[in-house]
Amino acid sequence: RHSGCLSAGQLIGGTRSRRHRGCRQAGGVVVDGRRPGEHRGPRTSADDPAVARARASLRVVLTPLHGVGGETVRRAFAEAGFPEPIAVTEQAQPDPAFPTVAFPNPEEDGAINAALELASRMQPDVVIANDPDAGRCAAGSPRRRG
Repeated sequence: RHSGCLSAGQLIGGTRSRRHRGCRQAGGVVVDGRRPGEHRGPRTSADDPAVARARASLRVVLTPLHGVGGETVRRAFAEAGFPEPIAVTEQAQPDPAFPTVAFPNPEEDGAINAALELASRMQPDVVIANDPDAGRCAAGSPRRRG
């Protein structure tokens, strides 16, 4: 509430069990990093014109917080038919020094400030932040006033 979001969430990757190791949830498709291009889980019907229009118009700001999640999210979005997310440029590439944040987890104070600043300019539908190993994902949707 203090961020002015209508809703927010955090997904935790199922990396503890052997069955789910390497899986990440993004854009309604579960991507298994061990077998690129092979998906498990539901896909939205491509035959529904309303779904296709909504999917094509979705605007997402993404920060992988200097980690490896950016490529996985971009690939999942492309394979699910969503537009490429708008990346926070200064946090888009893996960098173990994490130069733009004090601590690179999305739930930490200040970690997603760059994403929120970009979102204020780009007016996306959703802001997504991955922690550096892409084991966690925080997402928020701005509250529309008017």
